[in-house]
Amino acid sequence: MLTLKHGKTNAKYYRITGWNTKKTKSITGYVWHGFVKPGLAKDMLKSQYITLNIFPTTKDYANYIKYSPSQGITRQMLKLLPQSKLDLQLTRLAGAKYSYYYYDGMKPLVIAGSFNAKKYKNIKSFPKVTKYLAQSRKSATKTRIKKIKSILSSYGYSKSKLKSLKNYHVGLMVVDHTQLGSAAMYPDNDYSYAFVIAQKK
Repeated sequence: MLTLKHGKTNAKYYRITGWNTKKTKSITGYVWHGFVKPGLAKDMLKSQYITLNIFPTTKDYANYIKYSPSQGITRQMLKLLPQSKLDLQLTRLAGAKYSYYYYDGMKPLVIAGSFNAKKYKNIKSFPKVTKYLAQSRKSATKTRIKKIKSILSSYGYSKSKLKSLKNYHVGLMVVDHTQLGSAAMYPDNDYSYAFVIAQKK
């Protein structure tokens, strides 16, 4: 965002670049801030992988989970907690502190300060679930969900208890054998998983 001056009046503008449908030409211009709002375009939401830092709101993150072909298991896991709310900040917290990640030690890209741990209480993580997700990357979603239900039950979270968690928020991130860039730069697919539930203070 930048400020442009018109006579004695200052106004805030966004600098925006757009492409034609064939992506052969681009055009750049300035748009008054009141005409637009931060968010992600639908073609980006349909991509295989977006880091948690890119999402401006929980709504954008939810739309990514809804539209991305890589998020099938995430969609099914959220259905296990129908009364709980997906929470982007809690997902960032889960990614930073409770994640099971790629063997090279690369944690999920979460910027310090992008979440506030003090906002939450009764945080419950599920390391057996995230470990299983990593071990079952090549398994069918139906098979994985069945096992996840069993693991959650072993934690004391039966189907009925999961449905009763009305005042809980969900932090859930699945990066499932996803290519982060060009094959030359990233010859191995990446994966990382984080799953917690918590209440807001």
